[in-house]
Amino acid sequence: MFGSKDDDCKHVIRFDATNISFSGLEGPDIIKFRLASFQIKRDSLQAAIDIAQVYDLFQYSNCLKAKQFPEGTPEKTMFILESLKSGERLIEFLAIIRVALARPSERIEKALEDWVAYTFSKKIPDEAPIIPEKVRAGGQIREYPPIEEFNQVKRSVTKARMSSQYLAEALEDPHFNINEVYASLL
Repeated sequence: MFGSKDDDCKHVIRFDATNISFSGLEGPDIIKFRLASFQIKRDSLQAAIDIAQVYDLFQYSNCLKAKQFPEGTPEKTMFILESLKSGERLIEFLAIIRVALARPSERIEKALEDWVAYTFSKKIPDEAPIIPEKVRAGGQIREYPPIEEFNQVKRSVTKARMSSQYLAEALEDPHFNINEVYASLL
């Protein structure tokens, strides 16, 4: 996100196959999780992590693009808003995994799978970074996610779908509402 005092662009997710950490989403502290501590299907969690890493790339790319424009220009504002939109997806993911650690349940696992289905099916292409110099009738042209990363997302979603009947169904009619995750805390 827009990081330190000098507005450096930073990646907010670090993943090393056994741990995932977030920095820059909730203040200066780094939030770390051990994957073994989750009571969620490993394949579903891996798909969500891969999608979150794509959103991390999106927010980073949009942040870099925003820095190319002078303060107060519509282009700078547009890229800041795009970066914040990607950050919102990352915050949704962080909220789900925090709740999953505090109150593991089938309902939370389904919420994670709903997030995977929704972001994978409906949001990744629509929320990819805009290409500033290209416009077509009806809107901006967006960059496709980097092919290696997107292929990894496709592989992990396919593997998760094969191990979760619920995810397979969710992918057919994807929807997600973060308020349902928060309601599970009540």
